[in-house]
Amino acid sequence: MKYIIDFIKERLGDILSGFVFWLPISIIVLVSSFLFTNLEDFGRNLLVLFIPEEFIHPGFGAILGIIVFMLTGIILKNTAIVDWLSGVPFFGIFFWKKGGK
Repeated sequence: MKYIIDFIKERLGDILSGFVFWLPISIIVLVSSFLFTNLEDFGRNLLVLFIPEEFIHPGFGAILGIIVFMLTGIILKNTAIVDWLSGVPFFGIFFWKKGGK
């Protein structure tokens, strides 16, 4: 009986280890999928304002969103806005002041 209990404990430990390994990966995949889908929809709706719908192919909305993120990052890195944002409580931990502080 003791061997069966030890075996079950070991297998439960294996299951827990596998769960701990796959949980963050699955969360990243799900969140990325959610963001990409919504980014595609938002970008597509924005492009429809300027370009006829027949010229908008799948993926153009996501590419527009990535370009907006990139331009925002460039602006934040090269202006003093990041210094101001780094001083905002809690939210500021996501921004670094120039000089790496």
